[in-house]
Amino acid sequence: MTGFALGIISNKPDCLAANLPQYAELLAERRKAGKDWSIILCDDSGKPGENDALLAKISGMGIPIHYFESSRLGEWAGVVKEALGNDVSRVFSKSYGGLRNSVMLVAAGLGANLVFVDDDTYPLYDFFERHEKLLAEGHWIVPGGFEGDVGMSAPSLLFEARNLFNELEGGDVSPERAAEKLGKLVRGKPLSKSSYSLSMFGGGNLGLASEVVKRFPFTPMPYRVEDVLFRDCVDFFAGRDNAKGVFVPSNYNEAYARMPLVQHERKERDSPCLYLQLVNELKGAVLAQTVMEIGFGAFEKTTMLSDTQLEELLDDALASAWYSFGLKVTKSSFSSGLAKVKAALASDVAEELSKIAGIEKQDARIGLDELKRELDSLSMGLRSWPYITGTLDDKEIKKKVLPAARQ
Repeated sequence: MTGFALGIISNKPDCLAANLPQYAELLAERRKAGKDWSIILCDDSGKPGENDALLAKISGMGIPIHYFESSRLGEWAGVVKEALGNDVSRVFSKSYGGLRNSVMLVAAGLGANLVFVDDDTYPLYDFFERHEKLLAEGHWIVPGGFEGDVGMSAPSLLFEARNLFNELEGGDVSPERAAEKLGKLVRGKPLSKSSYSLSMFGGGNLGLASEVVKRFPFTPMPYRVEDVLFRDCVDFFAGRDNAKGVFVPSNYNEAYARMPLVQHERKERDSPCLYLQLVNELKGAVLAQTVMEIGFGAFEKTTMLSDTQLEELLDDALASAWYSFGLKVTKSSFSSGLAKVKAALASDVAEELSKIAGIEKQDARIGLDELKRELDSLSMGLRSWPYITGTLDDKEIKKKVLPAARQ
Protein backbone atom coordinates (compact mmCIF):
# COMPACT_ATOMS: atom_id res chain seq x y z
CA MET A 1 0.00 0.00 0.00
CA THR A 2 1.31 3.44 -0.96
CA GLY A 3 2.12 5.58 2.05
CA PHE A 4 1.79 9.31 2.63
CA ALA A 5 4.25 12.03 3.55
CA LEU A 6 3.62 15.52 4.91
CA GLY A 7 6.14 17.84 3.23
CA ILE A 8 7.18 21.11 4.86
CA ILE A 9 9.77 23.67 3.79
CA SER A 10 10.37 25.79 6.87
CA ASN A 11 12.14 29.13 6.98
CA LYS A 12 10.38 30.38 10.12
CA PRO A 13 11.28 28.25 13.16
CA ASP A 14 8.79 30.06 15.39
CA CYS A 15 5.92 29.29 13.01
CA LEU A 16 7.01 25.67 12.76
CA ALA A 17 7.11 25.39 16.54
CA ALA A 18 3.58 26.78 16.80
CA ASN A 19 1.95 24.76 14.02
CA LEU A 20 3.76 21.44 13.53
CA PRO A 21 2.39 19.98 16.81
CA GLN A 22 -1.16 20.43 15.46
CA TYR A 23 -0.30 18.48 12.32
CA ALA A 24 1.51 15.87 14.40
CA GLU A 25 -1.50 15.30 16.65
CA LEU A 26 -3.66 14.43 13.65
CA LEU A 27 -0.89 12.37 12.05
CA ALA A 28 -0.58 10.25 15.19
CA GLU A 29 -4.31 9.50 14.95
CA ARG A 30 -3.98 8.51 11.29
CA ARG A 31 -1.09 6.17 12.07
CA LYS A 32 -3.18 4.55 14.82
CA ALA A 33 -5.86 4.06 12.16
CA GLY A 34 -3.34 2.08 10.11
CA LYS A 35 -2.30 4.82 7.64
CA ASP A 36 1.42 5.02 6.84
CA TRP A 37 2.20 8.74 7.33
CA SER A 38 5.63 10.31 7.79
CA ILE A 39 7.02 13.87 7.76
CA ILE A 40 9.58 15.29 5.33
CA LEU A 41 11.04 18.52 6.70
CA CYS A 42 13.36 20.73 4.66
CA ASP A 43 14.93 23.28 7.02
CA ASP A 44 15.65 26.50 5.10
CA SER A 45 15.79 28.71 8.18
CA GLY A 46 19.56 28.90 8.53
CA LYS A 47 19.02 27.95 12.18
CA PRO A 48 19.43 24.16 12.27
CA GLY A 49 18.70 22.53 15.58
CA GLU A 50 16.38 25.24 16.86
CA ASN A 51 13.42 22.85 16.95
CA ASP A 52 15.30 19.66 17.78
CA ALA A 53 13.37 19.18 21.02
CA LEU A 54 10.06 19.49 19.20
CA LEU A 55 11.12 17.03 16.49
CA ALA A 56 12.28 14.56 19.13
CA LYS A 57 8.90 14.83 20.84
CA ILE A 58 7.03 14.24 17.58
CA SER A 59 9.22 11.30 16.56
CA GLY A 60 8.56 9.92 20.04
CA MET A 61 4.88 9.82 19.05
CA GLY A 62 5.81 7.17 16.47
CA ILE A 63 5.87 9.53 13.49
CA PRO A 64 8.96 9.10 11.26
CA ILE A 65 10.59 12.45 10.41
CA HIS A 66 12.94 12.74 7.43
CA TYR A 67 14.79 15.95 8.26
CA PHE A 68 17.41 17.70 6.13
CA GLU A 69 18.86 21.18 5.75
CA SER A 70 18.45 22.98 2.43
CA SER A 71 22.23 23.25 2.18
CA ARG A 72 22.24 19.58 1.12
CA LEU A 73 20.63 20.36 -2.24
CA GLY A 74 24.00 20.90 -3.92
CA GLU A 75 25.23 17.57 -2.55
CA TRP A 76 22.19 15.76 -3.93
CA ALA A 77 22.61 17.40 -7.33
CA GLY A 78 26.17 16.09 -7.35
CA VAL A 79 25.05 12.55 -6.52
CA VAL A 80 22.47 12.59 -9.31
CA LYS A 81 24.95 14.12 -11.77
CA GLU A 82 27.40 11.32 -11.05
CA ALA A 83 24.68 8.75 -11.70
CA LEU A 84 23.21 10.33 -14.85
CA GLY A 85 26.20 12.14 -16.29
CA ASN A 86 24.18 15.36 -16.60
CA ASP A 87 24.21 18.56 -14.57
CA VAL A 88 20.82 18.85 -12.80
CA SER A 89 21.79 21.57 -10.31
CA ARG A 90 19.16 23.96 -11.68
CA VAL A 91 16.42 21.54 -10.67
CA PHE A 92 17.69 21.72 -7.07
CA SER A 93 18.51 25.42 -6.89
CA LYS A 94 17.76 27.13 -3.58
CA SER A 95 14.58 28.67 -4.89
CA TYR A 96 10.94 28.00 -4.17
CA GLY A 97 10.71 25.36 -6.91
CA GLY A 98 14.10 23.84 -6.14
CA LEU A 99 13.24 23.38 -2.46
CA ARG A 100 9.96 21.73 -3.38
CA ASN A 101 11.86 19.36 -5.67
CA SER A 102 14.10 18.34 -2.80
CA VAL A 103 11.08 17.31 -0.75
CA MET A 104 9.62 15.49 -3.74
CA LEU A 105 12.86 13.58 -4.24
CA VAL A 106 12.64 12.27 -0.69
CA ALA A 107 8.96 11.40 -1.18
CA ALA A 108 9.88 9.56 -4.39
CA GLY A 109 12.46 7.58 -2.43
CA LEU A 110 9.74 6.64 0.06
CA GLY A 111 7.33 5.77 -2.75
CA ALA A 112 4.78 8.00 -1.05
CA ASN A 113 1.95 10.32 -1.93
CA LEU A 114 2.92 13.80 -0.82
CA VAL A 115 1.00 16.60 0.90
CA PHE A 116 2.74 19.99 1.01
CA VAL A 117 1.88 22.51 3.73
CA ASP A 118 3.50 25.78 4.85
CA ASP A 119 4.94 26.31 8.30
CA ASP A 120 2.56 29.25 8.96
CA THR A 121 -0.56 27.09 8.60
CA TYR A 122 -2.36 24.60 10.79
CA PRO A 123 -4.90 21.91 9.79
CA LEU A 124 -8.66 22.26 10.00
CA TYR A 125 -11.22 19.49 10.44
CA ASP A 126 -10.34 16.02 9.09
CA PHE A 127 -7.47 17.43 7.03
CA PHE A 128 -5.50 14.24 6.37
CA GLU A 129 -8.52 12.03 5.75
CA ARG A 130 -9.69 14.42 3.04
CA HIS A 131 -6.34 14.26 1.24
CA GLU A 132 -6.35 10.47 1.59
CA LYS A 133 -9.85 10.09 0.13
CA LEU A 134 -9.33 12.39 -2.85
CA LEU A 135 -5.98 10.85 -3.75
CA ALA A 136 -7.54 7.39 -3.43
CA GLU A 137 -10.11 8.45 -6.04
CA GLY A 138 -7.26 8.73 -8.53
CA HIS A 139 -6.77 12.50 -8.66
CA TRP A 140 -3.20 13.42 -9.51
CA ILE A 141 -3.39 16.75 -7.68
CA VAL A 142 -5.54 17.75 -4.70
CA PRO A 143 -5.35 21.53 -4.19
CA GLY A 144 -6.47 22.25 -0.65
CA GLY A 145 -8.00 25.50 0.54
CA PHE A 146 -7.09 28.23 2.98
CA GLU A 147 -8.96 30.19 5.63
CA GLY A 148 -7.76 33.36 7.37
CA ASP A 149 -5.10 35.41 5.60
CA VAL A 150 -6.00 34.41 2.07
CA GLY A 151 -5.92 37.58 -0.07
CA MET A 152 -2.13 37.87 -0.15
CA SER A 153 -1.54 38.23 -3.88
CA ALA A 154 -0.54 41.64 -5.17
CA PRO A 155 -3.89 42.20 -6.98
CA SER A 156 -5.78 41.37 -3.76
CA LEU A 157 -3.67 43.74 -1.66
CA LEU A 158 -3.98 46.48 -4.28
CA PHE A 159 -7.76 45.98 -4.32
CA GLU A 160 -7.90 46.55 -0.57
CA ALA A 161 -5.74 49.65 -0.92
CA ARG A 162 -8.02 51.09 -3.64
CA ASN A 163 -11.05 50.51 -1.40
CA LEU A 164 -9.24 52.32 1.38
CA PHE A 165 -8.55 55.30 -0.86
CA ASN A 166 -12.25 55.33 -1.83
CA GLU A 167 -13.22 55.38 1.87
CA LEU A 168 -10.78 58.21 2.40
CA GLU A 169 -12.31 60.14 -0.49
CA GLY A 170 -15.80 59.67 0.96
CA GLY A 171 -14.76 60.73 4.45
CA ASP A 172 -15.41 57.26 5.91
CA VAL A 173 -11.90 56.91 7.31
CA SER A 174 -9.43 59.43 8.70
CA PRO A 175 -6.05 60.01 7.01
CA GLU A 176 -4.33 58.68 10.14
CA ARG A 177 -6.34 55.47 10.20
CA ALA A 178 -5.91 55.04 6.44
CA ALA A 179 -2.15 55.50 6.82
CA GLU A 180 -2.04 52.78 9.49
CA LYS A 181 -3.91 50.32 7.28
CA LEU A 182 -1.84 51.16 4.20
CA GLY A 183 1.28 50.42 6.24
CA LYS A 184 0.02 46.89 6.82
CA LEU A 185 -0.90 46.35 3.16
CA VAL A 186 2.47 47.40 1.77
CA ARG A 187 4.08 44.96 4.24
CA GLY A 188 2.03 42.11 2.78
CA LYS A 189 -0.63 41.79 5.49
CA PRO A 190 -4.27 41.63 4.30
CA LEU A 191 -6.68 43.82 6.22
CA SER A 192 -9.51 41.30 6.27
CA LYS A 193 -9.80 37.58 6.84
CA SER A 194 -11.13 35.58 3.91
CA SER A 195 -12.49 32.13 3.15
CA TYR A 196 -11.87 29.46 0.58
CA SER A 197 -12.31 30.38 -3.08
CA LEU A 198 -13.11 27.87 -5.82
CA SER A 199 -10.29 29.32 -7.92
CA MET A 200 -7.75 28.95 -5.13
CA PHE A 201 -4.52 27.08 -5.78
CA GLY A 202 -1.38 27.24 -3.68
CA GLY A 203 1.59 25.08 -2.82
CA GLY A 204 0.95 25.63 0.88
CA ASN A 205 -1.79 22.99 0.88
CA LEU A 206 -1.25 20.63 -2.01
CA GLY A 207 -1.70 16.89 -2.32
CA LEU A 208 0.24 14.97 -5.00
CA ALA A 209 -0.18 11.37 -6.07
CA SER A 210 2.99 9.27 -5.92
CA GLU A 211 3.02 9.02 -9.73
CA VAL A 212 3.15 12.81 -10.00
CA VAL A 213 5.96 12.96 -7.45
CA LYS A 214 8.06 10.66 -9.64
CA ARG A 215 7.19 12.17 -13.03
CA PHE A 216 6.88 15.95 -12.72
CA PRO A 217 9.13 18.52 -11.03
CA PHE A 218 8.50 22.10 -10.10
CA THR A 219 10.44 24.46 -12.35
CA PRO A 220 12.72 26.76 -10.29
CA MET A 221 12.14 30.31 -11.51
CA PRO A 222 12.85 33.82 -10.23
CA TYR A 223 9.10 34.51 -10.07
CA ARG A 224 6.42 32.98 -7.87
CA VAL A 225 4.68 31.21 -10.72
CA GLU A 226 5.95 27.70 -10.11
CA ASP A 227 2.69 26.49 -8.51
CA VAL A 228 0.53 27.53 -11.46
CA LEU A 229 2.89 26.11 -14.07
CA PHE A 230 3.17 22.86 -12.13
CA ARG A 231 -0.61 22.54 -11.90
CA ASP A 232 -1.22 23.28 -15.57
CA CYS A 233 1.60 21.01 -16.69
CA VAL A 234 0.40 18.03 -14.67
CA ASP A 235 -3.20 18.64 -15.73
CA PHE A 236 -2.15 18.68 -19.39
CA PHE A 237 -0.36 15.34 -19.21
CA ALA A 238 -3.11 13.81 -17.05
CA GLY A 239 -5.62 14.70 -19.74
CA ARG A 240 -3.41 13.16 -22.38
CA ASP A 241 -3.11 9.98 -20.31
CA ASN A 242 -6.87 9.87 -19.68
CA ALA A 243 -6.20 10.23 -15.97
CA LYS A 244 -7.83 12.44 -13.36
CA GLY A 245 -5.80 15.61 -13.10
CA VAL A 246 -6.57 18.43 -10.67
CA PHE A 247 -9.55 17.89 -8.39
CA VAL A 248 -11.94 20.84 -8.68
CA PRO A 249 -15.10 20.92 -6.53
CA SER A 250 -18.29 21.71 -8.44
CA ASN A 251 -19.58 24.20 -5.86
CA TYR A 252 -18.95 25.57 -2.37
CA ASN A 253 -21.01 22.84 -0.70
CA GLU A 254 -18.76 20.17 -2.17
CA ALA A 255 -15.69 22.25 -1.41
CA TYR A 256 -16.43 22.58 2.30
CA ALA A 257 -17.51 18.97 2.54
CA ARG A 258 -14.50 17.46 0.78
CA MET A 259 -11.56 19.88 0.37
CA PRO A 260 -8.65 19.70 2.84
CA LEU A 261 -8.51 23.10 4.56
CA VAL A 262 -5.85 24.89 6.59
CA GLN A 263 -5.83 28.09 8.60
CA HIS A 264 -3.23 30.57 7.38
CA GLU A 265 -1.91 33.38 9.58
CA ARG A 266 0.58 35.61 7.81
CA LYS A 267 2.96 37.84 9.70
CA GLU A 268 3.45 41.43 8.62
CA ARG A 269 6.84 41.96 6.97
CA ASP A 270 9.45 44.17 8.63
CA SER A 271 9.62 46.55 5.68
CA PRO A 272 7.46 47.47 2.66
CA CYS A 273 7.50 44.78 -0.03
CA LEU A 274 4.37 45.27 -2.12
CA TYR A 275 6.03 46.94 -5.11
CA LEU A 276 8.57 44.16 -5.58
CA GLN A 277 5.82 41.57 -5.02
CA LEU A 278 3.73 43.28 -7.70
CA VAL A 279 6.55 43.30 -10.25
CA ASN A 280 7.40 39.68 -9.43
CA GLU A 281 3.80 38.52 -9.86
CA LEU A 282 3.36 40.54 -13.05
CA LYS A 283 6.44 38.95 -14.60
CA GLY A 284 5.27 35.56 -13.37
CA ALA A 285 1.90 36.08 -15.05
CA VAL A 286 3.62 37.08 -18.29
CA LEU A 287 5.82 34.00 -18.18
CA ALA A 288 2.94 31.67 -17.32
CA GLN A 289 0.73 32.93 -20.14
CA THR A 290 3.58 32.66 -22.62
CA VAL A 291 4.22 29.05 -21.61
CA MET A 292 0.51 28.24 -21.87
CA GLU A 293 0.37 29.75 -25.35
CA ILE A 294 3.34 27.63 -26.44
CA GLY A 295 1.74 24.54 -24.89
CA PHE A 296 3.37 21.92 -22.67
CA GLY A 297 3.45 19.37 -25.48
CA ALA A 298 5.95 21.59 -27.28
CA PHE A 299 8.54 20.97 -24.57
CA GLU A 300 8.84 17.36 -25.64
CA LYS A 301 10.04 18.49 -29.07
CA THR A 302 13.46 19.62 -30.16
CA THR A 303 12.28 22.70 -32.05
CA MET A 304 10.71 25.83 -30.60
CA LEU A 305 9.18 29.04 -31.93
CA SER A 306 11.20 31.72 -33.67
CA ASP A 307 12.43 34.80 -31.82
CA THR A 308 9.82 36.92 -33.56
CA GLN A 309 7.02 34.59 -32.48
CA LEU A 310 8.28 34.55 -28.89
CA GLU A 311 8.47 38.36 -28.81
CA GLU A 312 4.87 38.57 -30.01
CA LEU A 313 3.75 36.15 -27.30
CA LEU A 314 5.57 38.21 -24.66
CA ASP A 315 3.92 41.44 -25.82
CA ASP A 316 0.47 39.86 -25.75
CA ALA A 317 1.07 38.31 -22.34
CA LEU A 318 2.27 41.61 -20.85
CA ALA A 319 -0.79 43.46 -22.13
CA SER A 320 -3.05 40.76 -20.72
CA ALA A 321 -1.33 40.72 -17.30
CA TRP A 322 -1.41 44.53 -17.06
CA TYR A 323 -5.16 44.50 -17.72
CA SER A 324 -6.00 41.56 -15.43
CA PHE A 325 -4.07 43.13 -12.53
CA GLY A 326 -6.19 46.30 -12.91
CA LEU A 327 -3.15 48.54 -13.00
CA LYS A 328 -4.69 51.37 -14.99
CA VAL A 329 -7.27 51.85 -12.23
CA THR A 330 -4.68 51.26 -9.51
CA LYS A 331 -2.30 53.93 -10.81
CA SER A 332 -5.10 56.49 -10.96
CA SER A 333 -6.43 55.57 -7.51
CA PHE A 334 -3.02 55.64 -5.88
CA SER A 335 -2.01 58.94 -7.48
CA SER A 336 -5.11 60.78 -6.26
CA GLY A 337 -5.29 59.02 -2.90
CA LEU A 338 -1.67 59.67 -1.99
CA ALA A 339 -2.23 63.41 -2.12
CA LYS A 340 -4.84 63.12 0.64
CA VAL A 341 -2.95 60.82 2.99
CA LYS A 342 0.74 61.45 2.33
CA ALA A 343 1.22 63.76 5.32
CA ALA A 344 0.11 60.96 7.67
CA LEU A 345 2.25 58.23 6.09
CA ALA A 346 5.59 56.98 7.31
CA SER A 347 8.27 57.87 4.77
CA ASP A 348 8.93 54.26 3.70
CA VAL A 349 5.21 53.60 3.18
CA ALA A 350 4.81 56.80 1.14
CA GLU A 351 7.78 55.82 -1.01
CA GLU A 352 6.35 52.33 -1.61
CA LEU A 353 2.94 53.65 -2.63
CA SER A 354 4.57 56.22 -4.93
CA LYS A 355 6.51 53.47 -6.70
CA ILE A 356 3.29 51.55 -7.27
CA ALA A 357 1.55 54.67 -8.57
CA GLY A 358 4.41 55.16 -11.01
CA ILE A 359 4.75 51.61 -12.27
CA GLU A 360 4.87 51.20 -16.07
CA LYS A 361 4.51 48.20 -18.34
CA GLN A 362 8.22 48.18 -19.06
CA ASP A 363 8.89 47.41 -15.39
CA ALA A 364 7.29 44.00 -15.90
CA ARG A 365 8.75 43.17 -19.28
CA ILE A 366 10.67 39.91 -19.64
CA GLY A 367 13.52 39.92 -22.12
CA LEU A 368 13.82 37.36 -24.88
CA ASP A 369 17.05 35.88 -23.50
CA GLU A 370 15.51 35.49 -20.06
CA LEU A 371 12.43 33.84 -21.54
CA LYS A 372 14.59 31.34 -23.41
CA ARG A 373 16.49 30.47 -20.22
CA GLU A 374 13.27 29.80 -18.35
CA LEU A 375 11.83 27.76 -21.21
CA ASP A 376 15.03 25.71 -21.33
CA SER A 377 14.77 25.16 -17.59
CA LEU A 378 11.19 23.97 -17.91
CA SER A 379 12.07 21.63 -20.76
CA MET A 380 15.12 20.23 -19.00
CA GLY A 381 13.15 19.58 -15.81
CA LEU A 382 10.33 17.77 -17.58
CA ARG A 383 12.74 15.58 -19.51
CA SER A 384 15.11 14.77 -16.66
CA TRP A 385 12.89 14.40 -13.58
CA PRO A 386 11.75 10.80 -14.22
CA TYR A 387 15.42 9.84 -14.62
CA ILE A 388 16.37 11.77 -11.48
CA THR A 389 13.79 9.98 -9.35
CA GLY A 390 14.66 6.75 -11.15
CA THR A 391 18.20 6.90 -9.76
CA LEU A 392 16.71 6.09 -6.36
CA ASP A 393 16.15 2.53 -7.56
CA ASP A 394 19.86 2.13 -6.90
CA LYS A 395 20.15 1.32 -3.19
CA GLU A 396 23.49 3.08 -2.81
CA ILE A 397 22.19 6.31 -4.35
CA LYS A 398 19.02 6.11 -2.29
CA LYS A 399 21.13 5.72 0.84
CA LYS A 400 23.11 8.88 -0.02
CA VAL A 401 20.00 10.96 -0.69
CA LEU A 402 17.23 9.76 1.62
CA PRO A 403 17.59 11.25 5.11
CA ALA A 404 17.35 8.61 7.81
CA ALA A 405 14.09 8.85 9.72
CA ARG A 406 14.17 10.24 13.23
CA GLN A 407 12.23 7.72 15.31
